[in-house]
Amino acid sequence: MGNAGGSRSGGAFRLTITLMVLLMLVGIAGAGSLWVLFQITKPSTSTSAPDPLAHPVCQAYQTQNYKELITLIDPAPVPPNVPTKFDAASQAALTTNLQGLDTTAGKVTACKPTKLSASNTSANAKNMQYAFLMTRAKDQGHHYTCVMIFVRQENGDWKLSRASDFIGTQG
Repeated sequence: MGNAGGSRSGGAFRLTITLMVLLMLVGIAGAGSLWVLFQITKPSTSTSAPDPLAHPVCQAYQTQNYKELITLIDPAPVPPNVPTKFDAASQAALTTNLQGLDTTAGKVTACKPTKLSASNTSANAKNMQYAFLMTRAKDQGHHYTCVMIFVRQENGDWKLSRASDFIGTQG
């Protein structure tokens, strides 16, 4: 009987430790999410010039110039999520989806880009990830967050990866 009680208490101890570790991991993940949200939503204290990569994206959304946005997109497939070419039908579908969002949620009235990460150092980066926090006219109480990935082209220019989120998630 002594062994059965000891076995139970050992199992309870392992369960307690496992639950403590899981709780700690959930806490760390939550803290990381809060940090990203804070970085995206904090007011900018910088008076520097607009980000040369992000500014044209915000301009395209705020002016509803989706033809211009399409010129900023790398047409290369991004398997497995986007395995097809960025042909006229794909471009028209993106434009239609964005225009539909403009109709239902209103035009983009504010756009705040935040650089989230870059591969390697900025000078040698092959891609950079940005979060665009957008406010829409009919939905002022909520923001749309679009996470977009810029990829460096062979000629050194930057284009948006088709793996980017062009519609956004409402938060």
